[in-house]
Amino acid sequence: MPGEAPGRGLRAEARRGYRQDGDPEFRVFVIERHPLFRVGVSQLLEREPDFMLCGEEPEVYSALNILSEARPDLALVNLSLQDGDGIDVIKRLREHRPGLPILVLSHHDESIFAERVIRAGANGYIMKHACMVRVADAMHRALAGEVVMSDEMAQRVASRTLRGSESGVGSTPYELLSDREL
Repeated sequence: MPGEAPGRGLRAEARRGYRQDGDPEFRVFVIERHPLFRVGVSQLLEREPDFMLCGEEPEVYSALNILSEARPDLALVNLSLQDGDGIDVIKRLREHRPGLPILVLSHHDESIFAERVIRAGANGYIMKHACMVRVADAMHRALAGEVVMSDEMAQRVASRTLRGSESGVGSTPYELLSDREL
């Protein structure tokens, strides 16, 4: 709550930052290798009254080390990082912060990566070329516990499920590859 010292075990509402008017802000941590994109996300968050940037890091290991201190309510992760792979980061975040919503922002083809990041533990996948309103909406939806992906990708996953694909993978050559092979 306002003025309360940060501590372990606090509910998400208590970990949020607060604006001067007392309304909560969700704390967002960005793991992104490109400085220009980090600046763009920072500017997006400044325009959105519900969000505040609590940290940013281009490197996986640094991010994992300072994440607990930053106390984010949401992590935005790129798949291509300086010293690692975004899917591995998602898995590590899930191990260390099981309840932390994770949203992937990437330029990589959604049809190849969206299901993989969801299986790794992310709450969603959104393309970097999406408009700012869509990114802000995706962040709200991930915080609400929803799975976030484009309508086209959601339709593809639903169709595959209705057709009875056992594993959800294997219909394209890319889907036959492991995460590491890909």
